[in-house]
Amino acid sequence: MGRSRPSASCAASPAACWSLSPDDWLALFERAGFLVFEHEVYALGADGWHAAPAFEPSGVRFAGEHASAVLCAELHPATLGKRAREALRRLRP
Repeated sequence: MGRSRPSASCAASPAACWSLSPDDWLALFERAGFLVFEHEVYALGADGWHAAPAFEPSGVRFAGEHASAVLCAELHPATLGKRAREALRRLRP
C-alpha cells in the first residue's frame, strides 16, 4: 500500500456549516485508519503563504474564494508494522 498527501482547509467557509481545526483533521485521519507520518499548517499572511507551527484556528475565515490556512499531511495505511516503525522513529532524538 502507498501513501497519501492530502491538504485540508483549516478555515471556516462562508458556504459550509462546518470547520475543522488541524487537531480535528489529524484525529479524523487516524480514526479512518491512517498513520499521520508528517503534518504542517500553512497560513496566508500579508507576505504570502508560510509555515505556521503555532497556528490558532479560532476566528480564521476564508480569504475570498480560498482557505486562508491549510493542513498538509502525509498519511500511510496504519498497519501494525508501520505503527511500530513510527513509534521507534518518534523515540529517536
